Amino acid sequence: MARTLFSHKRYFQAMHSYERAGMPREKAIAHAYHLREQARGIPVRNRPGDNERRSAYTKVADAYLASAQEATIFRERSEYYRIAAEAFLVLEDHARAAKAFENASRFTEAAQHYRQAGMFDETVSVIKNHVDAVNPTVADKLTDVARYYYLQQGDLKSVFSPSSLYYFSHWFLGKHRVCSLTLKNS
Repeated sequence: MARTLFSHKRYFQAMHSYERAGMPREKAIAHAYHLREQARGIPVRNRPGDNERRSAYTKVADAYLASAQEATIFRERSEYYRIAAEAFLVLEDHARAAKAFENASRFTEAAQHYRQAGMFDETVSVIKNHVDAVNPTVADKLTDVARYYYLQQGDLKSVFSPSSLYYFSHWFLGKHRVCSLTLKNS
């Protein structure tokens, strides 16, 4: 309890100082950190209708997104987007977490969370557009999952792109299976 009181007192002192100094960006960042500390202190309850923690992490994510948009230094902007992404993960919002990770230039995490959100076009796009920045093992696995998804959907355009010919020559689909898939969608 003493630590919490000290932390709140220090927070209000910092907020007041930034406000008096005419530093609204720094004040907003301090506020975002304060919101995150408060959210971390809320116990996890697995009861329906318990929205206190959810509401707190929504505020955290929004505060860090706003701070990221105001940041002028790339490293700061990336860090704020990363923290916002982590808040979205607590909320189990994989789509927004993926977008925040992408904005933070954390492309492996972005691709993974687009996949968890079922956003396979975005998953493939991140992998293709940032091939050097995505972990190759993760990229291969996610690409396999996306191709399997596209096969299930009957989306042969996505499956039979020029870059996927190598994939099919190494996958356990025989010629007759590929031909039957092609005929099925003709």
